[in-house]
Amino acid sequence: MDNSEGVFFALAPRPLPLAPRLLWITFATETAKILNSLPICDVQPRSTGANFSQRMRIVPLILLFTTVITSLSAQYTVNPLTDKRWMSVSGGANTADNISWQAGVSYAFHGETLLTQMRVMYSQELIEAPDDSCFAYKNRIAEFGIMWGDGWGGRHWYVSGAIGMGVNVRMYCDEKPQDKESFEYFAATTIGVPAQAEVGVLVSESVGINLSVLGNWNFRQPYIGAHLGVVYRLKKS
Repeated sequence: MDNSEGVFFALAPRPLPLAPRLLWITFATETAKILNSLPICDVQPRSTGANFSQRMRIVPLILLFTTVITSLSAQYTVNPLTDKRWMSVSGGANTADNISWQAGVSYAFHGETLLTQMRVMYSQELIEAPDDSCFAYKNRIAEFGIMWGDGWGGRHWYVSGAIGMGVNVRMYCDEKPQDKESFEYFAATTIGVPAQAEVGVLVSESVGINLSVLGNWNFRQPYIGAHLGVVYRLKKS
């Protein structure tokens, strides 16, 4: 949207989607509780996993701060992200199974009042927990999620946050039911609550880099992590 359009619609207030923001705030609060209760937080401070987890406890506050700032700035002006679409390919680490590497793809579209974002992610155990008794298999998580939220931006930058629902396939190593001395690889499906906040900078008209903070609350293996990615702004069809 050019500057003339921005001036024309500057005085036109628009209703804010409150439900996604309330869900986002709830997710940030619950994520902080999860991080405080994870077993990884009980190991010695010298442990790499413990230091990583302790640093990540500030993340829910960052997510909450981003959401509040976005809400305030978008209240009485037209959103520059309206009708914008972008795709991101990213990789990073999260707190699943002590520390796991993660990679994925996400697609986002911002309508008149709401951001819709979909993502596909894959995680695999990278650094085992000190009390891990199964080294023959790597625990994994494959997930798909669709999220809703909001965002704000300029010509060469943007910030966004979204939360929603998804499906996770958890592949993990555990004791055999009939033989406690042996281990077996299991797979289980569960519903998850994915959330994601990101900030991006375009280095050209359509290509840029972004930093994402993301998480997934579920009953199998909740986690929170960070990604660095390449973002591509899609043209209107």
